[in-house]
Amino acid sequence: MSKITEEMILECYEAFRAGNLNHEPKGMTVTSAKMTMAWLDSLINTGKPYHRDGSALQYEIILNRIKEDYGVEKLLKAKAVLMEHCEWSLKHNKPMKKHRAVLNSFDMMPTADSVELEKNVKALLSIPNLDKPQGVTKPAKVVTTQTTEVFERDPKVKAWTIQNAGGLCECCQEPAFIKEDGRSYLEVHHLRPLAEGGSDTTHNTVAICANCHRKLHFAMNKVKMRQDLIQRLSDRLKNEYP
Repeated sequence: MSKITEEMILECYEAFRAGNLNHEPKGMTVTSAKMTMAWLDSLINTGKPYHRDGSALQYEIILNRIKEDYGVEKLLKAKAVLMEHCEWSLKHNKPMKKHRAVLNSFDMMPTADSVELEKNVKALLSIPNLDKPQGVTKPAKVVTTQTTEVFERDPKVKAWTIQNAGGLCECCQEPAFIKEDGRSYLEVHHLRPLAEGGSDTTHNTVAICANCHRKLHFAMNKVKMRQDLIQRLSDRLKNEYP
């Protein structure tokens, strides 16, 4: 069987995007071309794993192109499909170390860019049942001015905190209003501010409505509100507030 090259993978990808599902790159067997098209269909259209062998190179090339052509939300869905494929392959005793390394390289990293943070959070929220992220114990301070300190934040922590709240403010426990995209609007608050050494982890974050968020910053009883939250959510916050 001839080796599948980067050029062949990209040629299949471009043919798939153009709707030419019967295309066969030069040097690629008919079977390999059909399998690659079915594999692309599973990543881009159906979201169901296609359980056939795929190389780590295929993982990397296609995920990069999906990110570029379709955006972060589609990338995350394609990555989830490949993670399922990895688990299936491992059960069949196939070596997947390189494949997993490629998937890990597409993890969303902490960022101090608020636009990028919100874009990544939105994409993550499209995935049900997010795994609880580790977060960052000591977030990096990226920019300091005379009035503002900017810290890197992990989009996975923010997305998980919002999703875990289930549409209810964790402070007043009232339902959040629904946005145009159909999702509940909640803001994420660090109980111990990052500027005061707080961690950017799920042990220091709560999902709250905009009104409660302002209260936690400016209300006369903000200290008691904070203490009540820590007590009510003690199981989750105990690592930060033992």
